[in-house]
Amino acid sequence: MTKLLILNLIFKLAYAHVGHNKSEISAFSINTEYHVWLGLLLILFLFLKVQKYASAVHKRFFFIGWSALVLALLSSIDLYSEKMASIHMLQHTLILMVAAPSLAIAGMDYYSIRAIRFLNRTKIKWLYSFFTRIMRKQRTLVSFILYASTLYIWHIPKFYNNALSMPYLHDLQHILFFFTSYLFWRAVFSPYGAKLSPTIAITYLFISMLHAMVLGAMMGLSREVWYKPYIESAELFGITPLRDQQIAGLIMWMPAGITFIISCLWSVKRILSYSSSPIK
Repeated sequence: MTKLLILNLIFKLAYAHVGHNKSEISAFSINTEYHVWLGLLLILFLFLKVQKYASAVHKRFFFIGWSALVLALLSSIDLYSEKMASIHMLQHTLILMVAAPSLAIAGMDYYSIRAIRFLNRTKIKWLYSFFTRIMRKQRTLVSFILYASTLYIWHIPKFYNNALSMPYLHDLQHILFFFTSYLFWRAVFSPYGAKLSPTIAITYLFISMLHAMVLGAMMGLSREVWYKPYIESAELFGITPLRDQQIAGLIMWMPAGITFIISCLWSVKRILSYSSSPIK
């Protein structure tokens, strides 16, 4: 059912045009905000400078995560996200459930810091050492709480509506979504150093999946529209604001949980591999 609703929505967007800042938006429009382009290109540049140190797996996951950010922030998804709650939720899913875990597996922070150190060894060596110590001593419980808190706070109608009307606040929302989710996924998929215990990882993953599903269910089953800016714009696409919100809730409720499920299975595999290893 969810897949059919999403496919129907994409089909409508392929033929829809709507005014946006006195210009038209189509399914083939792109985001022209220069700071977003610069940020994504900087991430790519830093990784390419030191990619020779990265394993094949890390390279693969880096480009998956980076491509997900490009799709979420530079394609028409970003432009339509200001008009439809369902597309906004799709954007958030790409950031939190595809880009963040993929880049965490790739060890983006490690390679980025190494690239900065490579570019200027003397002036920022202290920054490299300081940030590395902080990241390696990161408390998993703190990242878990930050991730959950950020998710709930930004879905409070007052803050969500303000983000839609204030571009810089909207950018801050996306930055915090990515940063806190990256810290969470990095604790689960540490690319270097000691990995989180698989039993604890499963607990954190299950609880995080549960509260995300609860929030999605509340949004999808609500009889009232939470986010007022979408009331007028959603109707331009031939969909009621409430149905638009229901699709958004379904995206958060079901498809977004796939990453949690796969991660839990990975942790179960780690437990089984430990239990099956010979005792020395």
